[in-house]
Amino acid sequence: MARCVQDNGDAAKYINTQFVVNILVWYHLALMGETVKLTDPRLQRLICKANNFTLQELIEIVEINGEL
Repeated sequence: MARCVQDNGDAAKYINTQFVVNILVWYHLALMGETVKLTDPRLQRLICKANNFTLQELIEIVEINGEL
């Protein structure tokens, strides 16, 4: 991502806090096992939400990961 911003200055205007939080939440969701995604209502809620995640939701998914 850093190289893309370096090579294309216009891309930088899309890289804001919300973009980074969304990417991090989806990164953690992608790493979760399928069974956990199907049985944990917190993960199901995040999957259904799909975007515009909050910092609190990012913290929540990191905590869920720590529980596993």
